[in-house]
Amino acid sequence: MRPTGCDTTRQVGGALGVAVLGSVLHSIYSGRMTDHVTALPAQAADTVKDTIIGAAEIAQHLGPRAGALLDHAQRAFVHAMDVTLLVATGTAILGALVVAIWLPHRGVDMDAVPETGDDADPRPDVAVRG
Repeated sequence: MRPTGCDTTRQVGGALGVAVLGSVLHSIYSGRMTDHVTALPAQAADTVKDTIIGAAEIAQHLGPRAGALLDHAQRAFVHAMDVTLLVATGTAILGALVVAIWLPHRGVDMDAVPETGDDADPRPDVAVRG
């Protein structure tokens, strides 16, 4: 059984990871869209810069300019995803290096590992009655 501190660390790390990567994605996407929404009304421009779905919704009302807006929104989103994935990859590599260099090696005690074969009792806490 794991100590509860490990679960808490995992939960906090996951939440922070999603928040940081989401912020990177949104920042890069909205930065790329800023120059291409100057002709739109302020509320429509904010919707387009906020999400790619917002850009698709606004494009439905633009007529002939819709294709250019959608094309740029798609390119901005893919670029933002590329950068976000590079940040995630770099973070994972950095984490692996920290673990490999600074965390102590703990060998596995094979006597403490439960059997996983077909004949192992799947419910070791339950007494078998014959």
